[in-house]
Amino acid sequence: MSYIALAPDPVLSITRREALDEPYRTMIGHMRHEISQMLWWRLSLRQDFLDAFRAMFGDERTDYPAAPP
Repeated sequence: MSYIALAPDPVLSITRREALDEPYRTMIGHMRHEISQMLWWRLSLRQDFLDAFRAMFGDERTDYPAAPP
């Protein structure tokens, strides 16, 4: 069995991005997002990571609209 890779339809890609309100959605952007989730998980296994992260960037669990500016 063989598969033929087809180039994405540019009209369909643009239509989906606009419908999902994601103007920057690309395969590279998706992979960057997935890699960052894996990196976050790996770093969060360290005992000292979350305390250091929250000290530098604030608590990621805080509700954005309720967070101070």
